[in-house]
Amino acid sequence: MTDIKSQLKEFKLFEYEEERILICLTEMLRILIKQKIIYQSCREPIINRDLAKKWYDVKKNIESTAHIHMLPGAETEYGDEPDLWFTFDDNEDGQYDYHVECKILRPKSCSGTDYCSNYVGKGIKRYCDKNYYALSKPPGGTMIGYVLDGDLKTLLITVNQKISNKNLNAICLLGNFNQKDVTHLTQSIQRSSVPFTLNHLWADFRQ
Repeated sequence: MTDIKSQLKEFKLFEYEEERILICLTEMLRILIKQKIIYQSCREPIINRDLAKKWYDVKKNIESTAHIHMLPGAETEYGDEPDLWFTFDDNEDGQYDYHVECKILRPKSCSGTDYCSNYVGKGIKRYCDKNYYALSKPPGGTMIGYVLDGDLKTLLITVNQKISNKNLNAICLLGNFNQKDVTHLTQSIQRSSVPFTLNHLWADFRQ
């Protein structure tokens, strides 16, 4: 495993908690990839639960005040809740909530399930509504894509086609696609007068 402490030692201030969470999520996904327990037939809530358990494997190696809440597929009177929900305290503004939405990514199935459309319509769009996800100030959040099948480049092209149909900004690849690993992508979200960068972590579970 990557030396998490060495990566995090410079992130001592509250405003860098997002970087800490991104590093932790990446390590959690890498552990899950290496275990080779995720297959094409796995359902999203099962993967979410397996992923959330990895938080405790990485948290002991970091200096983070964040707490993780696992809400796979939960629904409340206010609507769907994010799959993973980090909370930590801001001395100035009180509790900060950091929302993580997870979606399976693969080509459209023979049964008609359009996973790329779901990634956009039931994932990214939730961050675009100022009354839904990423409500803390400054806003922030992460989308996780569980890549179970298909070509990474083709999936990105397809997702961005779905995004263009919703008049949203395209997802941009940071560096190269990482086979059998985690790829980091970003997307500029224009939400009212408070734009922010939505992070995307795509975990390659293809066998």
